[in-house]
Amino acid sequence: MRIVKILVLGLFALTGVVIAVAMWRGECLGGVVADSEAACIDAGLAPGVCRMAFLRTDDVARGSGPLYNERTPCEDRYPVCIEARPATGWVPRPAGFCVVPDRAGGVGRLTAVYRVREGGR
Repeated sequence: MRIVKILVLGLFALTGVVIAVAMWRGECLGGVVADSEAACIDAGLAPGVCRMAFLRTDDVARGSGPLYNERTPCEDRYPVCIEARPATGWVPRPAGFCVVPDRAGGVGRLTAVYRVREGGR
């Protein structure tokens, strides 16, 4: 019974360490957050990876994020909103993109990063 308690406590400790490391590494684990192809290259990623990523950013921006039926509520929370696609409505324009390269030299993951207006407005 004592071994089970030690294993459970060890598992909790390991989980805490993993979460702390992930939080410390920021919002883009394994990649960089950039708002342009040039900023992506300046952050240290290969030019080819940045080029491939930023060819897809418009589709990612318009197809992700919270969807609002009207522009005004979206802009109440985010600095700039754009028309969503393929859905009908408005989504916030990302402040940047998390670009994570894959091992083959391509884009492994590309996700939008949003900034909320200060104070929620």
